[in-house]
Amino acid sequence: MTPALSRRAALSLPAFLAVPAAAVALPSPDAELLSLCQRYLSLNRRLDRLADGMFAAQAQGNKLRSDALLEAQRHFVPYGQTLMAEVMGRPALTNAGLRAKASVAMTRVDLSSDGTPLPDDEPLWSICQDLLAGGGPIA
Repeated sequence: MTPALSRRAALSLPAFLAVPAAAVALPSPDAELLSLCQRYLSLNRRLDRLADGMFAAQAQGNKLRSDALLEAQRHFVPYGQTLMAEVMGRPALTNAGLRAKASVAMTRVDLSSDGTPLPDDEPLWSICQDLLAGGGPIA
C-alpha cells in the first residue's frame, strides 16, 4: 500500500516535485507571433466593419457619417501596417505560427465580385490555401 501524501506535505514540497510534468504546459515558441497575428486579424475585422458602414452611409447619401467612418479607418491604418510588418518580420517556428501568418497574408488577397482571387493574387491565395487546409485560419 502506497502511503497517501497529505495536503500539508504536498504544499511543502518544491513546486517541481508537486506538479506532474504532464500538467505543465510550455509556451509556444510562436506565442508572440500568434498574439501579433490575432491582433492584426482583429484589427482587420474592425476595418472591414468600418468600411461596410462607410459604404452603407454612402448608399444612404449620409456624407457626414461616411466621412467619419473613413477618418476612423485612416486612424487605424498605421497600426495595421506596423502589425503587418511585425508579423511578416518574424519567422514561424511551428505549424500554428505558419498557419497564423498565412491567415494574415490572406487578408491582402484581392477578390473579384465572385469571390475568386484576382490574377495577380492567385499565387499568394493558392499557397495560403494550402497552408490553411490543415484546420483553417485562427480566430
